[in-house]
Amino acid sequence: MVSRVACSGVLILDVLGRPFDAIPTAQNSTFIDEITASVGGTGGITAAALARLGVPTSVGGAVGDDTLGEILLARLASFGVDVSAVAKLDGVATSASILPIRTNGERPALHVPGASLAVTRETLEAPVGNDVRWFHFAGALRMPKVDGGPAAEMLKALRARGTVTSSDVLGTRTPNSGQLLEQVLPHLDYFMPNLAEGQVITGEQTPERVADVLVTRGVGCIVLKLGEDGCLVRTADVEFRVPAAPAKVIDTTGCGDSFSAGFIAARMEGLDLETAARWGSATAGLVIERLGGDSAPITRELVQERLVALTL
Repeated sequence: MVSRVACSGVLILDVLGRPFDAIPTAQNSTFIDEITASVGGTGGITAAALARLGVPTSVGGAVGDDTLGEILLARLASFGVDVSAVAKLDGVATSASILPIRTNGERPALHVPGASLAVTRETLEAPVGNDVRWFHFAGALRMPKVDGGPAAEMLKALRARGTVTSSDVLGTRTPNSGQLLEQVLPHLDYFMPNLAEGQVITGEQTPERVADVLVTRGVGCIVLKLGEDGCLVRTADVEFRVPAAPAKVIDTTGCGDSFSAGFIAARMEGLDLETAARWGSATAGLVIERLGGDSAPITRELVQERLVALTL
């Protein structure tokens, strides 16, 4: 039986344009170089990248019964992602964002939360079968019906059946972010926030202290994403850093999610933690050079080329 990853969480359709530095006033307009539509959200981007890296991947989550949902699911399926378990909700809009990308790669967002607010534990567990070896809880703190206790119980049950569990975070706007995650952390084999998220969750500032606190709260392995400074990997026994892959920054959308995909793909192959972190960095380096989270030509061959640059 071929092992699968179930990547369940926030699914978003992104519409992006670049480059811009200011929104035109009144009825005025301006010309830009690119506009594209892309799979978005921590669940969607991670699943798409995993599938393109050759990992059998199913996605769980919810979309609205609308045109945006149809486009999003069709795009995911085009990458080889199994979307059959995604819930289609009547009377709810598909989560969507408009992302005007600044010339420096920053990405302010105009966002409709939509179906993400309606995601339930049952929705997330829908793609889980006997062949699922790894479950990625994609987008903690953005699914209010699941965050906290329900997520903790779900992950605890999955680990009890031998499934590897991981999670990332989609922002920390929730006032009680730390308390909600504190219930979840002991049931995670891997936790992959970025530094800003880790600082809010722990109250610490340096990467080392953030990682220390998260490990003491029960996570097996912390992979702390540090942007242009690469990542910090921490377990109870080891700590090391891996640099960011050399890349030309066009758009940072989806870089963290693609990093997660590269890391998971490597660990699914049995590769060690440092090699997996380098896979994550290499995959993110491909994504940052294109507009949109799913626009980069992610292949195992291109990841291997980036890995060479990381080891020079």
